[in-house]
Amino acid sequence: MNIGDILSDRYLVESLIGTGGMANVYKCFDKKKRIEVAVKVLREELADDEEFVKRFETEARAASKVTHDSLVNMYGVGTQDGTSYIVMEYVPGRTLKQVISENGPMNEREAVIMAIRLLGGINHAHAHGIIHRDIKPQNIIVTEDGSAKIADFGIAKLDGAKDDKDGSEMGIGSVRYISPEQALGDQTDAESDIYSFGVVLYEMLTGKVPFDDPDPDRIAEMHVRETPASMREINPAIMPAIDRVVLKALEKDPDDRYHSAVEFARALKAAVKQPKPKKKRRGTGLRYVLAGAVIALALITGGYFVWQLSVEEMPVVIGRTESEANEILNGMFKVSVNHELSNEYPAGTVIKQQPGAGRRIRRNSDVVITVSSGSDTFALTSCVGMTCDDAMALLVELGAKNVRREYVVSVLDVGTVVRQMPESGEIAQSDPVILYVSGESVKVPAITGFTLENAEAMLLNANLSLGNVNETYTADENDGVVIAQSVRPNSSALAGSAIDVVIARRREREFTPLTDFRLAVPLDNTRVQIIITKPSGEVAEAYSDVLNRGTYSLNLTSTEVGLHTVMVYLDDIVMEETSLNFE
Repeated sequence: MNIGDILSDRYLVESLIGTGGMANVYKCFDKKKRIEVAVKVLREELADDEEFVKRFETEARAASKVTHDSLVNMYGVGTQDGTSYIVMEYVPGRTLKQVISENGPMNEREAVIMAIRLLGGINHAHAHGIIHRDIKPQNIIVTEDGSAKIADFGIAKLDGAKDDKDGSEMGIGSVRYISPEQALGDQTDAESDIYSFGVVLYEMLTGKVPFDDPDPDRIAEMHVRETPASMREINPAIMPAIDRVVLKALEKDPDDRYHSAVEFARALKAAVKQPKPKKKRRGTGLRYVLAGAVIALALITGGYFVWQLSVEEMPVVIGRTESEANEILNGMFKVSVNHELSNEYPAGTVIKQQPGAGRRIRRNSDVVITVSSGSDTFALTSCVGMTCDDAMALLVELGAKNVRREYVVSVLDVGTVVRQMPESGEIAQSDPVILYVSGESVKVPAITGFTLENAEAMLLNANLSLGNVNETYTADENDGVVIAQSVRPNSSALAGSAIDVVIARRREREFTPLTDFRLAVPLDNTRVQIIITKPSGEVAEAYSDVLNRGTYSLNLTSTEVGLHTVMVYLDDIVMEETSLNFE
């Protein structure tokens, strides 16, 4: 397979994005759907190897059974010139292994949120009779927005099939994450994936795996015989409840672990509900708010609860014809059809579905499919020099549905189109077209040096209006006097437009601490608020911002001299109380 090749007259090979012992993965452009995809191609030298072909077919069958936000989803399979390939969702990003190697252990809150989401995907696979058997950070892709997806079902086990007894799946890259039963060559089940994911979560929180050694056989023996160290021995900041949850997932006996990914996720949820003991100051208890944020986000994005009622899983119908989609959905659901213009899908093809694929919903529920009514593009022509009314009429006739006008100062006659964006070319009907039209202009008066009331009256008299009023502190101007205007005097402006101004305000004298005030922020995205009590008893906010992890030197000021009480709040929790002398 070479860059520039076209697979099955549809997939344009753009770049090689991954290699493995069984297959290569290419980033391709799907010319039919006009989207980027990942295509996994069995290596040519293995095309006649029955074992590798069997594994490749197993991965395709496994991937075809699942559709979930936390799994890399499959779009189709095919062959060309005797070479098999799988078309999958293209997920740009780094592996979780790269993220941990480059950034170190994850923030506990972020790790738990990601874990709950990923357990939702694992539960979805288990519910469809699929045991992954190779869950590891190298097989988890993390995108720039922090979402994560599990990939590579190459050694998955389907629907109660017997395990391979040759141990070939226990390679060097996987041995750090295999369960004890997999290391022994015994039968693997859902609990085996639970163990492997426990190892992954252990590494997410500590940056290390529970067992490591240069000799892979030694690592396998450690999985079978040795007890993993508490994560708190590596990072004492980890919550004891979270530590207990992960260690339970790493029990040697499968019967002692969680028996489902849902149970594992629920245990994580319960663990983060347990408050951390905090020292109280002045009767105000410190509030621990991590649990609410984690659970709310996990419930929104995790998707791991399975309804216990009569439900059906919403199949994938995007890309199918309307008649094919109706044939699939009718009988299970009540189907409504909308139509929408589309440049990506040909007319009569489903472009959207609601609920999304993989959602489990009640039988006979309402579902909506949106079908392409064809392309929405048209040839845009230049309207420069035309009257605005004529230009608007022409654009509507051509097919434009999003035209707006903006008036500008120009030497051309009022109402003439001065320029347009875009100028010409093939565009979508819904794309914005902006006509810049010559408007009536007036001369801007000089309003600096006047009070705000007088300045506004002068603007109204010139057929203008007062815009935003900003203030600046100065010792050189009278209080309330305009000291700057957004459009220079005697220049032209559109009639009725707003002129922003800046007015002067006297500044009270400011005092600063005798010593620099330094603050250590422990976590990213922390809201910092500093409240001071002045010698007079007045309480004021001296600082407020959202800061990332680090140490900061903050510039505090006060209008009074003397000893001040300083209270530091991190995410609305009092973390420090001290005294500072201002002068």
